[in-house]
Amino acid sequence: HLLENRLGLVFDKDYSYESSFDKSFFPDRQANIKLKGFNIGIIGVINPEVNKNFGKIPYPITISEIDIEYVFDLIKNKQL
Repeated sequence: HLLENRLGLVFDKDYSYESSFDKSFFPDRQANIKLKGFNIGIIGVINPEVNKNFGKIPYPITISEIDIEYVFDLIKNKQL
């Protein structure tokens, strides 16, 4: 994992994934990304109904969004 290799973080101690329930994603194919107990992002497979809003995309799309500014603030304040 990038977070472990570059930042020295340990999975389940410093960061983890937690089930999320965003209707933009398939149920059970999404997770919140937690860092130091705070939700910093989400990862998952986009619901096909959402894909239709962007045109005819014929295949599943997986996305991830991370609040990198929050991560940088933790690094800057030497909390990571």
